[in-house]
Amino acid sequence: MADDPNRPLGDRNRVEREVGARVGYGWIWIFIAIIIILVIWFGGFGWGGYGGWWWTNRPHAAVVGPTPNSGLANNGQPAPAGSPAAVTGSGVQILTANNKQIFVGQPFVINNVPVQKTANDRAFWIGANDNDIMLVVLTGSQNSAGNPNIQNGVRVNLSGTVERAPSAEQAKRMWSLSDDDAKKLEQQGVFVQATQVEAGPAGQQGHQAGQAGQP
Repeated sequence: MADDPNRPLGDRNRVEREVGARVGYGWIWIFIAIIIILVIWFGGFGWGGYGGWWWTNRPHAAVVGPTPNSGLANNGQPAPAGSPAAVTGSGVQILTANNKQIFVGQPFVINNVPVQKTANDRAFWIGANDNDIMLVVLTGSQNSAGNPNIQNGVRVNLSGTVERAPSAEQAKRMWSLSDDDAKKLEQQGVFVQATQVEAGPAGQQGHQAGQAGQP
């Protein structure tokens, strides 16, 4: 409706101020709404590597598993048949676990695992790499003196039980471990008491090749 030229000037000024105030309040509310939306978006999704506390960046449990190309099956499960140099068996999960002490008393079965180093004729370390290793102690007639295949680099199949490790000083006296190996054993808190050990496929092939070269 056209402005009445006969309306008093004061009335027109009051109307203009009211209209201006309403427009100003409207922009203020729009600005507040935009701020609220941005805060919710930042908290929920984030941007530039920040934010996203509520939905997208919830912490996930770390998956304990072997390193790439280690020859271990993923998540401690047996690797597919035919995989080259695959370390398989229920012992893989124990071998790669950060906390091995929770497996004390459980059976340990592992196949095709390399011998990293030997301590004496009764004890040696197994593992697919230098990080995930465990000490194996032989019992009965199963000893490296009677089985020449148990040497560094040879792959073996073994079964036994996870046992609680003695102190570092006791381990050095019992199995002639070095100071570093005894400390590592004490930190892990467990070892494998093996009841059966045999050379794996790779170890058998290497032993047969050595015998073939003998006169």
